[in-house]
Amino acid sequence: MTEFQNDFAEVGTTVLPLDGVDRWVEVKTALSVGEQKKLESLPIGKMSNSTGEVKDNEIGIDWSNYYLGKLFIYIVDWSLRGPGGKKVPVSRPNIAGLKPAVADEITAALDAYLDERDKLEGKVPSPTTNATPSESVATVITAIPSTDATSLPSESV
Repeated sequence: MTEFQNDFAEVGTTVLPLDGVDRWVEVKTALSVGEQKKLESLPIGKMSNSTGEVKDNEIGIDWSNYYLGKLFIYIVDWSLRGPGGKKVPVSRPNIAGLKPAVADEITAALDAYLDERDKLEGKVPSPTTNATPSESVATVITAIPSTDATSLPSESV
C-alpha cells in the first residue's frame, strides 16, 4: 500500500498556562496558509492624514492591528473572566478590551510557545516573535540593500 503525504495544515490546539489560579489560554498549534497570509498582511494599511482622509498611494504600518489580529487568529478559547466572575468569550472586541498587562502576558506565552515549536521543527524563529515593533522594522530595513544616490536613474521633467 502506498503512503500519501497530507498537504493540508493539521491545526491542533494546546493550552498555555497563565499566572494565577486556573488561568489559561488555548491556542492553535499551527496556521493554515490562509491564516498565515492574513496574519502577515495585518500590519499593512493605507495611511490617512490628520483629518482622516485616506491617501491612496501611501502605505502605513498598523502594529496594533497586527498584535490584536495575531491574538485573534491564534486564540481558540481562554479561562478569562469579566465582571462578576463570568467567563468572557474570545472575540476581537474582547481581546481589544483586555488590560494591557493581560494582553502582554498572553502574547509572551504565545511567543514562547511558537519559538519552542519552531526550534523543535528546526525553523528559525520569526524576527517579530520576541522583538518590539521597532526592532522588527529595523530588521526588515537593514535587510533592504541600500543604493547610492548617484546610481539612481534620473527623472525626466
